[in-house]
Amino acid sequence: MSLVLMSCAVVVNLAHSQQSEAPSNDGWEIEVSEDSDHGHSHGEDAHGHEHGHGDSNEKTAAVTVWGDRFEIFLEHPYIVAGEPTPFVTHVTDLQELVPRTEGQIEFVLRLGTDLPIGRVAKTPVRDGIYIPELTFPKAGTWDISILIPLDGEEHIVKLPPTEVYASEGDVADAPEQEEIEGITFLKEQQWKFPFETVEFISGSGDFSVPEQAVVKGESGPMVFVHVAGETVQPRVVETEEPKDGRIVILSGLQDGDRVVVRGTDAILVSAESDGGHAHGEHGHEESGHGHEHGVSEEAEGDHGHEHGAEGDHPQGESDHGHEHGATGHGEADHHAVGAIHRSEEMRSSLDLTTAAATKGD
Repeated sequence: MSLVLMSCAVVVNLAHSQQSEAPSNDGWEIEVSEDSDHGHSHGEDAHGHEHGHGDSNEKTAAVTVWGDRFEIFLEHPYIVAGEPTPFVTHVTDLQELVPRTEGQIEFVLRLGTDLPIGRVAKTPVRDGIYIPELTFPKAGTWDISILIPLDGEEHIVKLPPTEVYASEGDVADAPEQEEIEGITFLKEQQWKFPFETVEFISGSGDFSVPEQAVVKGESGPMVFVHVAGETVQPRVVETEEPKDGRIVILSGLQDGDRVVVRGTDAILVSAESDGGHAHGEHGHEESGHGHEHGVSEEAEGDHGHEHGAEGDHPQGESDHGHEHGATGHGEADHHAVGAIHRSEEMRSSLDLTTAAATKGD
């Protein structure tokens, strides 16, 4: 069974904190929103992931950006100039491994040399989820930054250039994206368990991960790579023997790959479930809106996908600082574009166990 997400998926990995690059507020047009739901349902039922993007044929873009402190995963319909557009924005604290549950975020929109437009979303509508409606007055390629204040500092996450179309006709003519393979692992699942990734940088010495990050598949030792906000990919790797609870990965990764070092067990439950997680047009298919879950109650607890659902977020000891030759953020932006599906070849390779993989197994 194939897994299809007919949406644009853009992944960006930012190298460093950009706190010093914040544009001046002089001349900004600031709108403050209380962030009411604006009619967007957020999965009140057990299986809803309803972001309220309109009908099921609506083209939707999905963007993932890893910043210095926060990961942004957002979805929005293709944008038409002058029309309010909901930006369903998931904000994850990469240090604490939890959703942002309070405080504002601000979107700064700029087209060329025009004065920037600021839009403040004061509070999340659910834990980790903000839904401002943004209006872009002109067609063109816009720059968007998200400003996130925390502990007296302002963290800036820059999105890739965003296209705004002049008309619905232009949206209809805009191309769909090519497909890439992936396994869906929802934000609400990630937020219920410690979910942590570490970026692979080649040429910087040995790269090691905890033993539990490596699993056995039909094709050999595998790790999971976080390729987009709600998508992971299995990668076959060559490893050394485990030592002191860690395994050195010798080959099979590319620069910028974000290897899952905590949360593998929850991914395995999702991958081994019956039917997977079917995405429809713009990523939500439940009579046009919902997600179909293939996740067992063992992983989800209530088998739900509820925005803002209460759940523990055990932290444990962070794995930061244990990956030799790896840093938290790469030197270059990392992009991936495409709709997501799971091929039969990928499904057959996922004969997985939770035992650590070693040479000679």
